[in-house]
Amino acid sequence: MGAGLKGWGPWPDNAVEWQSSEFKKYETVAYFTNGQAFRWFAQLDWNPTSYNYPFFTSVSPIFENAADGDSNLKVAGASGWYRVGVDLTAKTVTAVAVSEPLMYMTGAGVGGWDQPGTGQSVKMTYVKPGVFEAETEFISGETFRFFAQADWNPLSYNYPYFTEGV
Repeated sequence: MGAGLKGWGPWPDNAVEWQSSEFKKYETVAYFTNGQAFRWFAQLDWNPTSYNYPFFTSVSPIFENAADGDSNLKVAGASGWYRVGVDLTAKTVTAVAVSEPLMYMTGAGVGGWDQPGTGQSVKMTYVKPGVFEAETEFISGETFRFFAQADWNPLSYNYPYFTEGV
């Protein structure tokens, strides 16, 4: 939570969820804003547990101590998308710049079969790894599919992708 991410509140709307791959290890891809601060919380409110800069023994140079009275983490790197890993046992924070996660809906069912990222295609909003959302009008009786880039290839997701193995 913090201005370095989506803002200092309200809970839970501006909280950024971090997914766990192992006990006390978390990772996400998020947009970070240069010069702004944030910190981690173990729950969806301000208390009782939070993690600020001094908690960690090794922090990526993308972040520094905000020296703001709460010792939050300040984004020292350029504003942009980063894959950030947090290990609460090892007390480490890693960060690497990545491209913005993309997903488009393209097809007659959403306005036209133009190349994703142009014209009538619908750019979806990244929420968290594997989750995108968008508001759009669907055209009854028409089709569409999802594309993971502003191009026809390499990744697209059609009806069987979502129904196989269900």
